[in-house]
Amino acid sequence: MKKKMFVLIGAFLLCGFFAGCNNNPEEKIVEVDKYKSTFTKISDYQKTDFVTVTDKDVTCTLIDYSGYGDRKEVSKTIKPFQMCKYEVTQELFQAVMGYNPNYFTSDAATGEEQKYRPVEVVSVYDAITFCNKLSIKSGLTPCYSVKINKKEIDWENLDYLSIPQYDNSDWDAYIIDKSVNGYRLPTNYEWQFAARGADSAAEAWNYKYAGSNTIGDVAWYSGNSDSNNKNKTHQVGKKTANALGIFDMSGNVSELTWGPTSYNTRGHFYCGSDYSNAEKYFDEVVTKNSKSSYVREKKTGFRLARSL
Repeated sequence: MKKKMFVLIGAFLLCGFFAGCNNNPEEKIVEVDKYKSTFTKISDYQKTDFVTVTDKDVTCTLIDYSGYGDRKEVSKTIKPFQMCKYEVTQELFQAVMGYNPNYFTSDAATGEEQKYRPVEVVSVYDAITFCNKLSIKSGLTPCYSVKINKKEIDWENLDYLSIPQYDNSDWDAYIIDKSVNGYRLPTNYEWQFAARGADSAAEAWNYKYAGSNTIGDVAWYSGNSDSNNKNKTHQVGKKTANALGIFDMSGNVSELTWGPTSYNTRGHFYCGSDYSNAEKYFDEVVTKNSKSSYVREKKTGFRLARSL
């Protein structure tokens, strides 16, 4: 009989064991077999198209948030990069990683496909692993380096149970090389630049949401994501795209990005808000809330970027 392992995931993974908290209704048991990728090539998967956000250096004014409400304008130069038009889907994540961590694994909305809903319950550590695995499998140079006892992680053979489930100093000390061609998380500034449409002279730059001043046109939020009195994620790309043709940068799942900002040189942040938030919390197309690298939540996913 094939042996199987089980991992408890939830709003804060294994909190009952490490923090003594009560049972959380968001927790569930996920069956985890030994890592086995079914990935072939990225063009074999839907919802994986990239757009060139900029092919030249662009200097513009963007917004910094401390994560505690402090806000200021900063001048930043954005280097050439691409971004995926869609949040990473459950289909692609499972193909690369060999497991599906999602809370929302069924009950897709009418007319939507489950496999094209965004991946969630992922940490920064998970995203780093996914990006490096996908880069290796695509013949690209991985962006991230993590060393354990001075030895680089074997990314290709790293399985799910080996990814830290709580704070890990070795993983937090990761190095990212933005000069190589592999997949990575966007920076906070890149994310904001893309969400606003990449043209500070255009009307869309000052829209309240990514692509519109009307939230329901571009975002899944608490006012329209409800099903049977339960807010949930939706298939990526069902709402109107922004000026660059990028979908879901407001709503659906909040998206992981990485620092630096003026307030935090190593921070990771939520961007874009999520399906459970009320409209009043979508107050600007900016990075606002900080995040610990190990935290996995059902409201958080991520989007791929690549340097040019």
